[in-house]
Amino acid sequence: MKNLFSSKSSSLSPQLRTGLAISMIVVLIIAIAILIATLVIKKHLVKKITNPDEQAELAKLKIKNPNYGIVLNGIKKYYENAIANDFFVAFLINTIYLNKYQNILINDKNDYLAISSAALASSNVLYDNSGNKNLIKYQEIVKEFPDLSELKLSYELPNEKKYDLIFSADKSLKIEDHLEKYLQFLADKGMMIIAIGNYDETKAAKAILKDYQLRYENLKFGNEKVLILAHDEIQSKFSEE
Repeated sequence: MKNLFSSKSSSLSPQLRTGLAISMIVVLIIAIAILIATLVIKKHLVKKITNPDEQAELAKLKIKNPNYGIVLNGIKKYYENAIANDFFVAFLINTIYLNKYQNILINDKNDYLAISSAALASSNVLYDNSGNKNLIKYQEIVKEFPDLSELKLSYELPNEKKYDLIFSADKSLKIEDHLEKYLQFLADKGMMIIAIGNYDETKAAKAILKDYQLRYENLKFGNEKVLILAHDEIQSKFSEE
């Protein structure tokens, strides 16, 4: 019986074999290139913004206000409860300077961050005192540091005024609760920062953020996680690059 596979008519010429081999290599290279490009793009989309660097933020604040360490250390001793770490304070103040924010609204467990912001950024700061008033230490601090009595700092409930920067740290609230409570007071070009326990909260709130037409980014400052929100582009609000 004649072997079809050994037939001369079915054999491939060396030139054709070489051409097929080259074609296979080209296809393989293209496939690898597409895979690499996909992975790079995916990584870029997942983490579009690099977390701020602590030393860089502190260095920038030191340039803007060389006495920042004296101010923070001078008032820290009045608070037994947890306070915002220097890393986040520096980021917040630098953001205020960068964007020339004038009106700030802060809802925190105590008034440490509000006093720090008013002292270091010279902005108008409103501390939402709808929470535990026993944690307000401003009057005690002013007795030791009379100069702080000149701060543009007020303690009241938010009104119809618009704020350039809003920080809400009540982790007992869901993201949608923060938005319902404070988003109405955010200026069109402003930024809102919400303290969160974990990034899963952001994932769960994606639909709500989309409904509000908000752009968002998760950032981390030491052990503290926050959600950054704005109606317009975010990165330029805290990066000078």
